[in-house]
Amino acid sequence: MNKALIKPSYYDEFVCSAGECPISCCQQWKIEVDEATYQNWKSLQIGEPKKPLQQFVARNQEGNTIELTKERCCPFLSETKLCNLVTTFGEEVLSHTCATFPREVHEFEERTEYVLATSCPEVVNLLHRLERMELPSVENETPLDGIRRMLMMLVQQEEISIPKALMIGFYLLLEIEEGGRSLEEAVEQGITSEQLEELVAGIDGMPFSVINTFYEGDELFLDIIYNYQNEGMYLSYLQPLVETASQYKNGYDMDVLCKEVEAFEQAFAAHSKLMRTYLAAELFYNGLMPGAEVIDVAIKLQWISLEYAVIRHALFLQWKTNGKQAISYEMVQEAIVLIGRMTGYEDKDLYEYLIDHFEALVWEWGYLALVVGNENV
Repeated sequence: MNKALIKPSYYDEFVCSAGECPISCCQQWKIEVDEATYQNWKSLQIGEPKKPLQQFVARNQEGNTIELTKERCCPFLSETKLCNLVTTFGEEVLSHTCATFPREVHEFEERTEYVLATSCPEVVNLLHRLERMELPSVENETPLDGIRRMLMMLVQQEEISIPKALMIGFYLLLEIEEGGRSLEEAVEQGITSEQLEELVAGIDGMPFSVINTFYEGDELFLDIIYNYQNEGMYLSYLQPLVETASQYKNGYDMDVLCKEVEAFEQAFAAHSKLMRTYLAAELFYNGLMPGAEVIDVAIKLQWISLEYAVIRHALFLQWKTNGKQAISYEMVQEAIVLIGRMTGYEDKDLYEYLIDHFEALVWEWGYLALVVGNENV
């Protein structure tokens, strides 16, 4: 039996902008070289004087990566932001990562999914032009497919703020995991408007601290960027934000901070549709992997929630750094792409990070609520 093929509506519209790309994937990013490509590079030389391509690769226990220049760029990147490997040898010489990014293929038992990573600025452009992230229906969808659709619907429901949608989605996953409802029941029953109203009212009735959420966001932001900052990556973007973040470390007027957060929310609200579409795309791209169970979807949702919180905090810091001016689309695009690259862990590394930093793979619901906050965007 032929497997069903699923891809988002915008997948075939993707075209790499190459030398016109504002945030090239050929700079300030570790670029993997698969073993077959590494072996193929034994016989190839480039540059004047000629050097074997293998000399540009660092090998270690974690795999092969291209050694970046002092400017943190791929050594094969030309002055016109084109790849010298392609112009010299053709595309067939590229490693798998370089040849396919941002495209990925996920092979499920009953279907094949074609996805686009959101850490590419051209993909964000496609999402920006999209009215809504929809997926085609296929036969023999599993209950987890239904859960993912439900989560994608939630984050795009304009009547509910994004933080509330993430909290509600996480609550439903924990309810299933803890035996409150079966997975099949959750998919079959769905979420009625009455249930949504009840959950939203419950969240609104809880005490939330803007200050606590802000400082938690600050800690998460600084922790996520720590290694990149130490390695000299993305410094032109990160350094001004870190300097602004330092203003809040030694005491700050809480009333002033609350007013700043409120003013930022109003500016950030202009990009609510893009953020909703982005989160739906992230849920499709990264929320459900082959062989996953409910617990894995919950872990991915909390990680996507963390990404959202860090992106929002980075934009707050940039907004503050820029004198509280309007937040441009380019600012949001840059934050999505760069934070996405910094949080784009493989599952093994993601799980290790969660255990090391939170001492648990799965958060308490209250902690996710603290991370995203009960804000209006």
